[in-house]
Order: sequence, then C-alpha cells, then structure tokens
Amino acid sequence: MGWTNRLQAVREFLYGMLGYEFGRYARQAYSEREACLITLLFGDGLGVPLPRSYYALALLPFIVSHWGAWKHRLLRERDLVTDRHLDLHGI
Repeated sequence: MGWTNRLQAVREFLYGMLGYEFGRYARQAYSEREACLITLLFGDGLGVPLPRSYYALALLPFIVSHWGAWKHRLLRERDLVTDRHLDLHGI
C-alpha cells in the first residue's frame, strides 16, 4: 500500500469522523430551502394557488432543469419510518 493510498484512507476516515454529519445536514438544509423557494415561485404546477410575479418569470429559465426532480421529491409518498425528523443525529 503506497503513501497516497494511506493518506487517502486517513483523509476519508477523518471526514467520516468530523465532517460527514455536517455535510449531510448542509445538503438536507439546501434541498429543503430549494424546495420551498420553487414551491413559492412555481407552486401552481402542483395546484397551489399562488399569484405569478415578475421574479418568478425571471427565474423560470434556471428552474426548468430542476422541475422534474422537484415534482418527484414533493409528490412522492412518504412513510413515518423514513421521515428525516426521526434521524438520530450522531448516534
């Protein structure tokens, strides 16, 4: 085993010990905020009655690539067991 492999193993171990939980929480928070923003701007695609605004139309070209994944994430069936709020953070 070379030095680069050992260094990579130590780096992955330290990330798992110190940074994994923070990174996972940051990704979850980003995803939740992105879903809220898209729902506020383009909720009428799901039947949420929100008036259109100039800002929603200006942001539409940037949202089109995320539209399918956003609808799938919000409309999927959820189970009590898979709820994120029941996560045992750090245990």
